[in-house]
Amino acid sequence: MPLRRLVLVTAATLLVLDAGLAAAVPGPRTAARPPMLASTGFSLGSNGGLGGEAHLSFDRFAGGLPIAARFELAYRQTDAGDPILARRVFVNQATDGTPASSANRWDFRLDAVHTFRAIPNLSVYGGPRFSMYAAHFDYIGGNEVFDVDSRQFGLGMGLESRYPMTPRSDLIVGAGVDRYLDAAISGHDSTYNPDGTTVNAKENFTYAIANRAIHQPEWAPRLTLGVGYKL
Repeated sequence: MPLRRLVLVTAATLLVLDAGLAAAVPGPRTAARPPMLASTGFSLGSNGGLGGEAHLSFDRFAGGLPIAARFELAYRQTDAGDPILARRVFVNQATDGTPASSANRWDFRLDAVHTFRAIPNLSVYGGPRFSMYAAHFDYIGGNEVFDVDSRQFGLGMGLESRYPMTPRSDLIVGAGVDRYLDAAISGHDSTYNPDGTTVNAKENFTYAIANRAIHQPEWAPRLTLGVGYKL
């Protein structure tokens, strides 16, 4: 028998024998991968300002990975800062009009959430942040209105506890802190950058003074109370 045919016959015979043995002698079965879990919910509280957030979480989205991924959108009302100084920094030295101001923040948050095996209702979370801060200044009777905004990246971490209310819903109590990085501050026709460069700066003001004039987030302690619902 030619060598090539002998090799093919031998290989085919071994494959048949292997298949027969595998069927006749059952081996250990691999545990089925648990299905991915999704949940949603909302919370209210303080995080550098009062407001709330909505979240969407995915657990068991990768085999063996002991964390859940959580996406959050948050809105906060916050302090606009010093309207008198803000007017000087971004517009001019006028002092007429009664100042009125307000500010808010939209935050986009991504967290990795790990639940402790020894304490199954306690989790630690952490991840990147992106904040869109906007302040509005109106000098009533002074014919002056302008906005100031900044866009900041940051990082945050914290702890949260879950307490079952129904088979599908939990009460969530959380505490943590976010740290936002310095970013360009723009208002009216002026921009102050963290590296010291400016566009149309007033009175030779610096980034540090512009940052003091408004209350864009820096350190933002976080205390929240919310509800989670398993989908």
